[in-house]
Amino acid sequence: MISIMCSNTWKKRGLILAFWMIVWQMLALWIHNPILLVTPVSVIKRMVSLIQEPAFYETVLFSSMRVFLGFVLAWVSGFFLGILAYKVLIVQEFLSPFIHVMKTIPVASFIVLALIWMGTSNLTFFVVFVVTMPIVYESIVQGLLTTQKEMLEVAKIFEFSLWKKIWYIYRPVCIPFLINSATITIGLSWKSGVAAEVIGIPEHSIGERLYMAKISLETVDLFAWTLTMIGLSVLFEKGILFLMEKFCVTKKRKRKENEDETM
Repeated sequence: MISIMCSNTWKKRGLILAFWMIVWQMLALWIHNPILLVTPVSVIKRMVSLIQEPAFYETVLFSSMRVFLGFVLAWVSGFFLGILAYKVLIVQEFLSPFIHVMKTIPVASFIVLALIWMGTSNLTFFVVFVVTMPIVYESIVQGLLTTQKEMLEVAKIFEFSLWKKIWYIYRPVCIPFLINSATITIGLSWKSGVAAEVIGIPEHSIGERLYMAKISLETVDLFAWTLTMIGLSVLFEKGILFLMEKFCVTKKRKRKENEDETM
């Protein structure tokens, strides 16, 4: 039953993708100007040629590593700061203005500041961290604050160890918040990271390739590298969510989700 449902889901997604590809193709043919809009066939051909170039993998690795490092540091920092803010109220009050500023200041401002402070080499890493960390921090705090006091009292009565409290009380409450914030921050990390590269133009980056495509009016390259970034973002998201669900979701919950799918 589940395999049939998965097959139908993929068929539906394939039909939807085919529909929008046809719309794109027809629109490009109607405009009939490759500088304004290229056909999907041209983009696919360019993607195939890019994949055959060694420089393609160097560029992908350069940007991916910096986005990944900024993402990981943001999650580690947000996770521990969130726990500290939950345990110590004064920490939460002191961090509140800082987190608010990080959330409201435009990304372009952070990019310019990063260029002044550290140049282009660590630009992507810094911008991804600044954009992602406040979301992770708030998710941790909100998840911990929704923990039922009755459950904590029960844990105190039965003298639960710290590990049992984390695994059986805090973890189930925080997981939905963490998965939701991961879904948001992964795409945001790639958007902000590549935007920083377009402005700072570090060598061997996706942002540099996008900038060069723009100034040379190579629209097909612009689309090809944009699709590359989207593909990397999707792979990154699937990988992170897979790991989170594998190590954080209980077998009982997985069985329940499978039962819901079969109904």
